Amino acid sequence: MLACQSGNLTIVEELLEREDTDVNLTDNLGWNAFFYAIQARQYVIAKLLLKRKDIDVNIKDKNGTSALQLALNHEATSIVTMLLARDDFKFKTEDPIANNEHLSPIPEEEMPGQKT
Repeated sequence: MLACQSGNLTIVEELLEREDTDVNLTDNLGWNAFFYAIQARQYVIAKLLLKRKDIDVNIKDKNGTSALQLALNHEATSIVTMLLARDDFKFKTEDPIANNEHLSPIPEEEMPGQKT
């Protein structure tokens, strides 16, 4: 996870070549390597992780934050685009935009149904 956050491409590539590397392994926050790559806006690392067929792009952390929400919060538009292009990415319009802590990547005044 640290290699993904710091952008250490060599280590990430070596780890991803191993069959026993679990790309969905999470820490005490519920973050996996992909979340750390998003948070640090490590686009190349995120792209490498998304090449893995076993990565769960729909996972949420312990606060209910999804990878999409995290990418939007960190203005990682390239990662948002990569996520939306995946066949296994699930997004329903009825899904809440905010996480369990009611934090949303969209300002409250811009939420649908809000008066301005």
